[in-house]
Amino acid sequence: MKNTSLRVRLVLSGLLSGSLYILLFVDAERVLHLSTRTDGLYFLMPVAIALAFSLAHGAFTGYFWEVIGIKPKHAHVKGR
Repeated sequence: MKNTSLRVRLVLSGLLSGSLYILLFVDAERVLHLSTRTDGLYFLMPVAIALAFSLAHGAFTGYFWEVIGIKPKHAHVKGR
């Protein structure tokens, strides 16, 4: 059951990440226009776009490694 849940999360986060990339390339002109405006708070647009891509891609990558069974090695600290 747990593995099925992880696979569903992997697929959903992959679709989200892929959708963001597709939207970026399909609507690149508008994204560029909004990202280069200097009035108002539009200077935050590149930061918001980068954050959205980072979160979506990071979630997908995390689920991917977990589904295929690769986990980080935990270092043990002596004296604790």
